Amino acid sequence: MRWRYAVIYPDDSENGWEWLHHKTFGRSALERLVITLQKVGIKQLRLFPEPSQNFSAYPAWNNEPDNSEPILIIKGGLIWKPELLAWFDKVIDSHSEESLGIGSNKPFVASCPYGIWKSQWALSKNFPDPSLSLGVTLLKVIESPPSHLMPVKSWDENGILELAGKPSDRPHVVWVRRKLLPFLKFCARKGIHPNTITWIGFGVNLLGCLLLLPKSYFLGILATLILVLSWVLDCADGSLARVTMQESPQGKRLDTILGNISNLTVFTALIVREYGDRPFLALLLAFFIIAGILIAYFVHERMPEKTHPRVTFISELLTKINHRDYTFLLFLLALFDAMKVFIWLSLVGVHVYWIVELITRKGGFKHG
Repeated sequence: MRWRYAVIYPDDSENGWEWLHHKTFGRSALERLVITLQKVGIKQLRLFPEPSQNFSAYPAWNNEPDNSEPILIIKGGLIWKPELLAWFDKVIDSHSEESLGIGSNKPFVASCPYGIWKSQWALSKNFPDPSLSLGVTLLKVIESPPSHLMPVKSWDENGILELAGKPSDRPHVVWVRRKLLPFLKFCARKGIHPNTITWIGFGVNLLGCLLLLPKSYFLGILATLILVLSWVLDCADGSLARVTMQESPQGKRLDTILGNISNLTVFTALIVREYGDRPFLALLLAFFIIAGILIAYFVHERMPEKTHPRVTFISELLTKINHRDYTFLLFLLALFDAMKVFIWLSLVGVHVYWIVELITRKGGFKHG
């Protein structure tokens, strides 16, 4: 990332620094901005013009940059993802101008050499405007970012929740996340950590697996409904981590480990339920399914990709199906007392998955 310094302006309201106090999901707007900038390596921040109150939550500049060094200029009152700056950084490479801004109509983020900012805009209290000065355009506004990177107002809970998603999210995942808004607000208000939700979801999964063991039609339906609930909690922990700015490598690792254990326990419970009276066949099925899951995990997590994922059609397809959405299918099969079908589909599917993933990572499938 090209920036080490950032200048943060007030928003367009009469009380321009009021946005600093906007608190959503337990985080103030200033905290969100500081965390976002620190994620991309920007630690030298300056509020400009200086507000009347002192804000100890941000690290002020320790020294001034060189006149030629690019600095980031940020309009206040907006929340966005760190990926926005990564996108902007790449776009700048394709332009020759020194001072560039991004936004749909007016810029909300800009980049320019420190010397230009100090001589042209440090005398104004407003965010730099791309209007003409002495017959020269000092700031060129380039294309607007992709829709999923556009900012939202600092007090917009629904907007911040949408930022917690990913472009690859399936429609039903987006729908569930929106419905989880009251739950996420409750967790943030009570200070519940995302890892706590991960463990609760794991416990709910184990309960569902225990209820799967007896070969009872009604218990089977109840068990699969509980497994659907564990999937919902699996969606909630990641969303809570993102809206409360508590993402961490440890949290992701915990989610991955417990997710894989959950998958194994579901398959084990299903096999015991359907083939517990035929031990040899049950062991054989368990061996091949678990072996397929372990191989798929090794291929997906350990093998380097030989091709860029964006030019690999099969990789995109596998990314969409590599989730625990199978709980919905399991529930539908439970209604028809046909959960054996799921076992055999899994037996074939898990091996097809890792074989296709292996070929994909070696560059065997590409867009034509």
